[in-house]
Amino acid sequence: EEEEEDVEEEQVLADVVLQFYEEVPPPPTVLVDHAGGSFGKQMQRADKAGADVALIVGEEEMAEGSVTVRLLRASEPTQQRVPLEAVVATVERLATEDVS
Repeated sequence: EEEEEDVEEEQVLADVVLQFYEEVPPPPTVLVDHAGGSFGKQMQRADKAGADVALIVGEEEMAEGSVTVRLLRASEPTQQRVPLEAVVATVERLATEDVS
């Protein structure tokens, strides 16, 4: 059952990454963290890797077909749960709001 959840999570992430490649030139660099560990440790690894955005797909997100978008370099912590089809627009909007 855990393996099925991993496959489903990977498919959700693949769908989101594909959205970025289709809608945001130039294509972004994507790093998928399969190392596990606590949520805090995963966010630390994303920060250390220089990520600007974390896309979080946990059990709740999987159940509702959504992704939590977290801006890691925002002047104030910013995160929002959105439907899969709204991920790209949400990242762009949140990034624009933070710059303003």
